[in-house]
Amino acid sequence: MNFPTNIKWHLSLATTVIVIIAPDLAVWLIHTLFEILHALFELLEGTLDAIVEHLFDTDLHTTQIIVFYLMWTMFLYPAYRIFRYLKKMFADLKETLPCWCEEQKEQVKTHWRKQPLIKKCKLVSGCFLGALGLSYLVF
Repeated sequence: MNFPTNIKWHLSLATTVIVIIAPDLAVWLIHTLFEILHALFELLEGTLDAIVEHLFDTDLHTTQIIVFYLMWTMFLYPAYRIFRYLKKMFADLKETLPCWCEEQKEQVKTHWRKQPLIKKCKLVSGCFLGALGLSYLVF
């Protein structure tokens, strides 16, 4: 599914709000999702059992073995494809990330140089005040 960025952002925000405001609802939603997934798994398994038993006219044990290996294949092939995609994506990320970090560092340096002295002092003093407040809360 290819959602636009604003929909992804709204879904992330809604999920965060649900988890923070109503953790019981979040637990219930996750439990319900797992129950639905389990029911779909059982439906798939039962359907495959009926199809294999009807097509090959096998006994129960042989049918279960065939369905077991069919389901493993149905799981492992997409997992293999996802693994290959992620491997390629991480290789691309490993190649592009250092350049992106250098660009960001140069942008921050340029932005810092353009700021007047009073704004630089405000930023540094705000950071020190925040660190002092955080250390007061921690210790």
